[in-house]
Amino acid sequence: YIFGFNKLSSGCGLIGPHAAAVMRGNVYWMNSGNFFFMSGSGVSVLPCSVWDVVFQNLNSTHQHKCVAAPNSTFDEMWFFYPSASATECDSYVKFNLEEQSWDYGTMQRSAWIDQSVLGQPIGAT
Repeated sequence: YIFGFNKLSSGCGLIGPHAAAVMRGNVYWMNSGNFFFMSGSGVSVLPCSVWDVVFQNLNSTHQHKCVAAPNSTFDEMWFFYPSASATECDSYVKFNLEEQSWDYGTMQRSAWIDQSVLGQPIGAT
């Protein structure tokens, strides 16, 4: 066999096609009810101190539009999501890997690319 699939965990599916990103060799993603990361030791829940701000204000009809946005310049993993009153991403939550802290706010972004040959991270809506 050339390749195969191994089930690593369950109940941690992706909320939308662009809601996962890689930073520092780990994969981070948003689920419809939590944040997760996968490292060499497997899949783990990413404890979130602002969970209620995000998931109690998430527009579940448009949750498939969520976007993961790594900002390696500042060791941050951002997640953009549509709030309860929006049909497009208008809010964010970010996790600082170095400080292990969360922050949230409003900002419209529906696409993101981390720093690259083009320079600093680029976000658009």
